[in-house]
Amino acid sequence: FGGESNARFNRCGNLVLKKTPFKYESGTQPIEGALGMKAAMDYIDTIGKENIHKYELALKHHFLKRAEAELPRVKIYNPDAQSGIITFNVYDDGKLIFPQDVASFLNSRGIAVRSGEHCAKLLGEHIDVPGTVRASAYFYNTFEDIDRLVDALKDCTFTNCLDIFF
Repeated sequence: FGGESNARFNRCGNLVLKKTPFKYESGTQPIEGALGMKAAMDYIDTIGKENIHKYELALKHHFLKRAEAELPRVKIYNPDAQSGIITFNVYDDGKLIFPQDVASFLNSRGIAVRSGEHCAKLLGEHIDVPGTVRASAYFYNTFEDIDRLVDALKDCTFTNCLDIFF
């Protein structure tokens, strides 16, 4: 107990807690976090959520168009999802390159993605893979970022993935 949770406390150990929910707050509230969150929300509102969403979809469609033409070894699992999230796997000679290896390879090219089960443990059983790679396009990304991802995926092979470790 401490900080903002108690209403009274004395050296004899007598403690009176504040009423719920304040009695569960043991410390000063993160004022800077609240102010930062307000600034971030104002920034998002200035750009406009609809504009952000349209831009996310434009980035994703740019990826999908290039992937269809240039990445026959990449399987995309969510081309119709109405978000900037692109979930995929890479195959080499018909065999799946482990998603974490693809993520490490892309990281070596300065591209940050997520790999694994993405908190959806049963999905892998459903699509019969141990996980996927996920790129998340957002308003701070550019079309050049998407081009870099596509170009890197062209080079993603078993050999190139192993080369980053050795």
